[in-house]
This record gives sequence, C-alpha cells and structure tokens, in this order.
Amino acid sequence: MKVSTKVTMPDLTIKPPTSTSYWYSVASQLGRDIRKRTETSKVDWSGRRFKGYSDQYKKLRAKAGRSSTPNLSFSSKMLASMRAIGSKTKSVLRLSGEQGFKAWVNEKNGRIFFAISQKDADKIAKNVSAKVAKDNKLKR
Repeated sequence: MKVSTKVTMPDLTIKPPTSTSYWYSVASQLGRDIRKRTETSKVDWSGRRFKGYSDQYKKLRAKAGRSSTPNLSFSSKMLASMRAIGSKTKSVLRLSGEQGFKAWVNEKNGRIFFAISQKDADKIAKNVSAKVAKDNKLKR
C-alpha cells in the first residue's frame, strides 16, 4: 500500500533591506572598522603588520615627532577621505582622487589597508542577516 502525504508550504517571500540609510550605515561602519584596524592595531586587511617604512621616511616621521611604526596616518587625510555611499540595493566605500592614488601606492609598497578582510565580511553578513530576519519577522 502506497501512502501519500501532501505537504503545503507557506508563501515565503523574503524582502531585502531597501533603505538607503541602512546601506549607507553598512559602508560607514566598514570605513570605521578599516580606520580603527589601520591606525590602532597597525595591521593590514589580512591582520598582518604593515611593511616597514623606508629609512628616509622613518627619519621624516621622527623629525615630525611621529612613530616609525606604519599606521598610514601621517596627516590622516587618506583615512579620512573614505566615503560611504548607500543606495536602495547596495553599500559602497570609496577612496578616490589624490588619496586613492596614495592608497594605491601604499598597496604597491606592501601596505594594503583598503580591503575587506574575512572578519569584515563575516561581520557584514551577520548584520545584514539579522536585519533581513527582523524585517521579515523570521525566527533565527
């Protein structure tokens, strides 16, 4: 004897966040995290210490009363120039113009700071998942 069981599934439509201010806050938080990691922890996107400064640049920093440990913030212009942008569907963290060029030069010199680490990506995914669950009244 064959037994058939009918299973009915509820209509499940999950709506993603569509608030420009929400997506702006995601990019802004990432910018703050990158800045903190760079200036305070003095590590790159992968958690490694930045490549050391040249002897000539160390002397310039010492003359200005600055540390010789790389934290990419001699004037703080580069880190302060990160700009968060939010739309209804995405977050963008941008660094362009002269400061973007400086960041590119730093990357060529082995000092990559303007990148998303796995820890950053996991934090963003966790926060977006929590927002989706809350907005859609999903049990977690």
